[in-house]
Amino acid sequence: MVNRLAKRISTRWVDKNVITSDTYDCYVYGLETIFLALSGIIIIWVIGICTNTIGNAIAFLITFILTREYTGGYHADTCLKCNVCLSIIYILNLYITFNFKADIITLIVVTLISGLTIIYKIGPIENANKKLSNDQKKAGKKVSLFLYFLCCIVGFIFIKINLFIAITINTTLIEVLALMVIEKIKLNQNTNIYNC
Repeated sequence: MVNRLAKRISTRWVDKNVITSDTYDCYVYGLETIFLALSGIIIIWVIGICTNTIGNAIAFLITFILTREYTGGYHADTCLKCNVCLSIIYILNLYITFNFKADIITLIVVTLISGLTIIYKIGPIENANKKLSNDQKKAGKKVSLFLYFLCCIVGFIFIKINLFIAITINTTLIEVLALMVIEKIKLNQNTNIYNC
């Protein structure tokens, strides 16, 4: 559905000479990316409104989008799977947030140490549609480490402001790490299959 809409808009733009036929595929891909991102944001907003957790939804989206942009990680192969995965991740996040019984400081310290270690060792994770040069990988690793550290600090600050937002931020960071590890395992398995 998203692909058809992106193709229809791009075709119309070619017909009206807004873009050239040479750039058609780029515009289709760009529009698909925009629609996919917007659909995910809208779904999280709707869940946040329905569960009366709009503050958590905002914290989740900001943390997830900021860190995921540079760390990379698992990507679903269809729009539907992507939105289902994102919804499950957010609902799991809410469940953990409102049932968290451990010490929040311990959570933040564990999140910080494990996150910086994982990002340093395997980040950023390349996507098949977004290949990275060595310079881009080095820059992406630095930005990833900085943003991850910054989000942990913001989570720490939120302990005194809103404990549930602090837990949401840190749980989101752990979910981002999990998506990185899942994609790295998947890539290694695919590499091993091709090397047989």
